[in-house]
Amino acid sequence: GIAGKGNFKLLHNQDLYKAGLRYYNELVRLMERIHRLSARALGVKEDFFETFYGSDPDTSLRMAHYPPLPGTIEDQQMRYGPHTDYTGFTFLYLPENDPNGLQIFVDGKWTDLGIDDYPPGSFIVNIGDLMSRWTGGKWKSTLHRVLNPPRDSKLAKMHRFSIPFFTGPRSSSLVVPVNYETMDEESRQKFKPILASDHLKFKLGLSNL
Repeated sequence: GIAGKGNFKLLHNQDLYKAGLRYYNELVRLMERIHRLSARALGVKEDFFETFYGSDPDTSLRMAHYPPLPGTIEDQQMRYGPHTDYTGFTFLYLPENDPNGLQIFVDGKWTDLGIDDYPPGSFIVNIGDLMSRWTGGKWKSTLHRVLNPPRDSKLAKMHRFSIPFFTGPRSSSLVVPVNYETMDEESRQKFKPILASDHLKFKLGLSNL
């Protein structure tokens, strides 16, 4: 939900809560459409993902605030270091003229995802580690990072807000690669079936959270 709907409702005013809930519900509908398209692309039934996301999915809408940079910031410091997301797809709305500093790692190099690379009102959709596992590694997790704006720039003195939507199946879901039956033994060992909750615990353990 919205970082725990009950807590969010208590901590914030009603207008913000209602707007957040409307946005969350629209993103759930977008997620369902992407799931149907993904199922087609993977050669499984169109409603394949509904079994895992249809009730009580592990989704969260987070509101991130990047404050103005302190004057002591180092040139090589980042707002968010290189990482992949842990679960399913991540959706991030990109406002017009938003210099987000986002980079993705493609073909062995970091590539800017600048404001000229997409039409206004677009979404970035990242593939997470669990979704990559679900495809038997056919779809790769999106390695990405967020750079700071230049230290003495106008952007460095501005507040920036980001609202990513993280999606994951119900925690009790057993995730088996869609092509598991046709995998060789080495691939089966690499992509063993795993509970969504155990996958998340494993990833959190690696990050020392």
